[in-house]
Amino acid sequence: MGITVLSLFDGISCGMVALERAGIEVDKYIAYEIEHNAIEISKKNYPEIVRGGDVTKEDFTKYKGKIDILIGGSPCQNLCSCGNRKGLEGEESRLFFDYVRALYETEAKWFLLENNATMTKENQDIITGIMGVEPIYINSNLLTAQERKRLYWTNIPDIKQPEDKGIFLRDIVQPREEKKEYECYKRMMAKEEGTLAHKKAWSQVKTLDQKSRALTTAQNISNSGATNIKYSDTEYYILTPLECERLQTLPDNYTEGVSNTQRYKAIGNGWTVDVIAHIFKYLKKAIEENIEPVKLKDHERPQQSYRRMVNTEEKKTEEKTINANEVIEMQEKEKYEKKIAELERELKEKDKEISKIRGEMQTLKDRVFNILLEKACG
Repeated sequence: MGITVLSLFDGISCGMVALERAGIEVDKYIAYEIEHNAIEISKKNYPEIVRGGDVTKEDFTKYKGKIDILIGGSPCQNLCSCGNRKGLEGEESRLFFDYVRALYETEAKWFLLENNATMTKENQDIITGIMGVEPIYINSNLLTAQERKRLYWTNIPDIKQPEDKGIFLRDIVQPREEKKEYECYKRMMAKEEGTLAHKKAWSQVKTLDQKSRALTTAQNISNSGATNIKYSDTEYYILTPLECERLQTLPDNYTEGVSNTQRYKAIGNGWTVDVIAHIFKYLKKAIEENIEPVKLKDHERPQQSYRRMVNTEEKKTEEKTINANEVIEMQEKEKYEKKIAELERELKEKDKEISKIRGEMQTLKDRVFNILLEKACG
């Protein structure tokens, strides 16, 4: 009999990949996610997952006594060093309290909460006080070619640090011939010295013997978190979606099926699968050996974690307006992304035609040369 998993902010279901990799049988995996591209990626890989919706609108008491483990990485936009530092009261990061609410309402036996290690000590202490357990710090660079510092709050016992696998960019990058369209040297050289764009493009360069920066939700050469890889003095490439999947230890082409822009976003928002699988191996041991969860420190449920039900007609009208605007914006965005994808396909086709013409021209040149050579030799 497998376990029942409740995953909040599920994204592309990295948690499910990690559970499989850890050898844990899953009876039911319930995923809450609202980003449609992430959901499409998850559906492609795991059509059997039970789909939830918006965590802020769910009453999790319906799962009371039915959940073995609650997992999730609450949004870090207001907590991490690259965010706005509004903390747990920020619009995105306050969703942490919905994770806490789900934990209390479901009474899940086990839990795993992930967040960015670059948050302030103050916010870290607040989360620790609420969760009742000290976080475990793990840098993904032990298991992949990516620097990714994260904190994990869990009641799974006896978790140790993973052994360093010694993986670097040269171990995960694609060969040059597979990534010609991702070459960025000319664009980097075109950046005007002294500008922010120039600084971003050249300050994030890594060699094949190094590790990439932590993946973000975009990988263009002017993105502050993007990594530009140096193959030689005149060959620089941005990371491909497939390489980003490898940096997160996802299966190759796991996110295929949406635009590259959305692939980068989904991967950057995801977990490093092998780190989560490493943690889940200790869960498997605890389940098999009937080991009890870590005893939590005394803590009080925060007031912000209680469900706020607002039923006024004014609020409902406001939500409908917002939702309608979001739909329109999403439709426009999809049109734009489809157009980009079409142009990318057309560009590839043109490249193929040019290569074919060049080949034919070379064949013609060879024939002319041979004819002239024959005449010259009598």
